[in-house]
Amino acid sequence: MSRALRRAAAWAAVGQLARVLDGIAPIAPLKGVLLDLEASPGRAARMADVDVLVPEASYLAAHDALERAGIRCVARDRDDRARTYSGGISATIDLHRRLFKSGLFRLPTTELFARARRDHETYDAPVWILDPLDTYAHLLGHAISGRQPASGRGRALADLDAWARHHGLEATRTARHLETVGMARAARLILPEAPRDPFAHSVLEALPKDPVGAALAPLARRALEPARSPLVRTLAVHALNESLPRGAASLASHLLHGAHQRWIDRDPPGITIDPQ
Repeated sequence: MSRALRRAAAWAAVGQLARVLDGIAPIAPLKGVLLDLEASPGRAARMADVDVLVPEASYLAAHDALERAGIRCVARDRDDRARTYSGGISATIDLHRRLFKSGLFRLPTTELFARARRDHETYDAPVWILDPLDTYAHLLGHAISGRQPASGRGRALADLDAWARHHGLEATRTARHLETVGMARAARLILPEAPRDPFAHSVLEALPKDPVGAALAPLARRALEPARSPLVRTLAVHALNESLPRGAASLASHLLHGAHQRWIDRDPPGITIDPQ
């Protein structure tokens, strides 16, 4: 499929999904399809799938509605944070009920939708556009994902730069938001890797002093190298939570959810579990 057709299919899929879920679950486009709309035109042409967010309370109802519409669930995350759907729609959809693993950072979907704005025109269907500061936080968190290769980290940094410039974000306000949502330590890891992004360094300078976070950042950076085992990378991501106790709690939640799904709430035939 050509880049133009892939981009058109991604945009169409958002509208199709919004119409299927109208009255059941509001949806908010995420990552590439949102960047394509505002900060990086053409970004959707490079996506393998379309990411959207629904409120956690509406997640299972959205799943049932998609299945009734013939849009089948083919995979889900280890902790069921997101499910992948295919068929009956113009692009593969990743439906998220949380931006991050359970307990990791402070971005509950109820608050995300409360800060979002409603949009009826862009996709020919009702969607919600997240607050630019929340999207900046999401892009930053995605950059430290335990499965992110070096090339993906570079793209994530470019996305952060494009997003901040497009929305004219202010560094002090952005730093305050990252601290509020528990992502100051994550920022200390990823933002120094953007040497040609003055905004990123202004955000770093505006963050409050945190000797523990400053000491953790280089250790976590080494632990997130692609050659490290998945377990080591997972430990590093949770170590960047708001505090070490919260990191321990989010790690325990991730492992327990994964064990429950793997051994108790087992997937039906045809659905795979993402090991991350």
